[in-house]
Amino acid sequence: MGTGALLIVERSEFPSGPAWGHGGRPSPIHRMVRTLIRAGTDLIVLVTPPDCLEALQKHVARMSVLCIAPDSGAAVLTLLGTGLVYLQDKCSRILVSTLDYPFFSAETAVALLEPEAPLLRPVCGGREGYPIRLFSSLIPQILKKNKDESEEHFGLNEILNGSGLSCTGLEVEDEGAVLPSQRAFDPPQTAIFPELRLRLVRKKPFFGPGASELLSLIEEEQSVRLACQRMGMSYSKGWKILCDMEEEWGAPLILRRQGGRNGGSSSLTAEGKALLEAYRKFEKVAQSLVQEAFRNCFPFLCPPHPRSGEVRAETSPH
Repeated sequence: MGTGALLIVERSEFPSGPAWGHGGRPSPIHRMVRTLIRAGTDLIVLVTPPDCLEALQKHVARMSVLCIAPDSGAAVLTLLGTGLVYLQDKCSRILVSTLDYPFFSAETAVALLEPEAPLLRPVCGGREGYPIRLFSSLIPQILKKNKDESEEHFGLNEILNGSGLSCTGLEVEDEGAVLPSQRAFDPPQTAIFPELRLRLVRKKPFFGPGASELLSLIEEEQSVRLACQRMGMSYSKGWKILCDMEEEWGAPLILRRQGGRNGGSSSLTAEGKALLEAYRKFEKVAQSLVQEAFRNCFPFLCPPHPRSGEVRAETSPH
């Protein structure tokens, strides 16, 4: 299994809260997603209350992330549980954060994914920060320990405290990991960074981040219609993209079946699964090479790597 990230987007951020950004600055959501992409995270999931889902999907359209919502409820515990259950069998290591600490660097995210401590968080200058990284094997314990608690006023730290787990601190040289979003903070060393969007081209461009997300959602939902809805895309536009994709690729990518949910079901063919897997691998390798080239060509813009080997004594997440 690969690596994942879960960002908890609370209702207080809607419809025009601080998550949306202001003054021409990137929103905390956009900043965090781009950081996680640069860190090479395989799957990025944003979870939000049901009535906020559509607005969130529009805000992150074409960013190669997945937005989900619980059937009901808006408490952090409900959102966290929904996201963790979704990621449990897809990722072995998961970065988790609310939008309160959006300034952590890609280097910190990478450093958090490496050590073998089951529950880990960054520490800078004696202060504990975000994101928190956990092994997916801890998810049953986290959810079981908190299921009988009153959840309305629980934050992420209270939930992890309630699980009875000890959190290990990873020393990093990244002030952004411990600074809350209310602080005016735009570290110059991370203000400029490379952003890579890869597309496959034959006669014309036909496969990129949007197409990758569409195929992923079709495979998950077993429905083209539901996949399009989750992307905020019309059904007809979705089918046009799929037809263009199949024409340029030269083989069927979608298997259509009669009957089932919404009058029919769809899934990826073996060719479609192979294309999606190869593109994801290509994207991850290319991102890594671009980051290395950026550090070599623009060393004055790059922060030093966090000291990922320095893991300190266990602490409670608070």
